[in-house]
Amino acid sequence: MKRRIIACILIVVLLFCAAPTAHAHDDQGKHDKDLKYVLFGEKFVSRENGSLIDHNKLRGDELTAFKAIANAAALTIDQFSANTIEKKKYKTFEDLQEELAKLKLPRLVISFDSIDLNANVSGGVNIYANSHRCYTHQGWNYSKYPNPDFWNKRKEILINVVNEVLFYPKNPLGRVPWLSNIIFAPSEQCEAFCGMVYYIHILGDHIEGDVPEKLTDLEPLIQYTNLSTPGIITELQEQLNVLFVSQRSTRMFMELQQELSALKSKAEKNCGTWGAVDTKEKCEENQMYAAALLDILAEHIPQLLSMEPFFTNRFSNKAK
Repeated sequence: MKRRIIACILIVVLLFCAAPTAHAHDDQGKHDKDLKYVLFGEKFVSRENGSLIDHNKLRGDELTAFKAIANAAALTIDQFSANTIEKKKYKTFEDLQEELAKLKLPRLVISFDSIDLNANVSGGVNIYANSHRCYTHQGWNYSKYPNPDFWNKRKEILINVVNEVLFYPKNPLGRVPWLSNIIFAPSEQCEAFCGMVYYIHILGDHIEGDVPEKLTDLEPLIQYTNLSTPGIITELQEQLNVLFVSQRSTRMFMELQQELSALKSKAEKNCGTWGAVDTKEKCEENQMYAAALLDILAEHIPQLLSMEPFFTNRFSNKAK
């Protein structure tokens, strides 16, 4: 009997050891903390002993709105199923639909099956934690995804939710189905906000990247030799130029861009000319730069958002 129990335990251990390793934040909650940290600052999420602590200050519709954006980001970037039956993150999809309903906003018109990353999308090859990123993690505007049509469909989840939650007028007269989609289509500012949300998520994966294998199929902080991936810092600078177009000449915005440029220079030295983050030591330095980038954003973005009507109309003065 004892031998049978020991054998069962060994089988379980071996199964866990053989399972594909997740190369990212180990749960959506960590990505959500990163996002809340950048959008609302250290009064809502503080860094203690290297970890982010959520102070749970959002309430009511504001909390629902944040959850809707966070769940849309999770579905856009991280949803995958190991096969065509599993339907991983289906509950996240249902939660998002309920959150939109609570906010009296239209539910997504897509089905879960249409955005499920599984063997159908990959040409018959099952998707796992260490392979799903090549379809979603290589850049917001990356042009060489193995299934670009699928990625564009995924992007629409986040863009449409952010447009409804933050940018769409609350006037019910704007809800004429065929007309409203034309007049109130997602703006460049809306898409830039989504791009920022995307890169906040990817930064979380860099923060977990303590060995080179965990950086596979992940857009780097700075450009290596691949001209298709400008690097997260450069991409963020471009998205922020669009997002805060009316604030480009302010001291806060210029300071943010200067700090991002300075950090990019440091990260480039970590790679060397035409190099890469290809050793454990370089990975540790890359982790430090990724965390520093998150801190820079959290120091400046909340104040910049406090000057943007699209944000304060939904979140009052929470960004201040």
